[in-house]
Amino acid sequence: MRSFSSTVSKTTRHDLSRAFIEQYKHVTDMVPSRIVLQDMEPMSNESFRKYAQRWQDVAAQVQPPLSESEVTPMFLETLTGPFYDRMLNHATKDFTAMVLCGELILAAIRSGRLKEEEYDKH
Repeated sequence: MRSFSSTVSKTTRHDLSRAFIEQYKHVTDMVPSRIVLQDMEPMSNESFRKYAQRWQDVAAQVQPPLSESEVTPMFLETLTGPFYDRMLNHATKDFTAMVLCGELILAAIRSGRLKEEEYDKH
């Protein structure tokens, strides 16, 4: 029994791939901008790490690409309350260090050592 790929000629596969690219070209034209990235915010049920990963996934699609020095300050600007205030000192560190710092802040809030309400007044 012959496989489908062996029965389809090389030209036909090339035509199919070209048609696919043409059909879905609009998807590549709609890459997120820096404004979309700056307007992101954590969802209410989202962990800090999941938000950081989602943010980083969108950041990887921005065109032209973000420079290494733009990533952490731009991410910091999307944060609020204790995350922003406490992480401001870490804005020059790499993204992974900021995610770890955010998780530590979240753990402190959950354990009661840091009061999130204090920051809601600002």
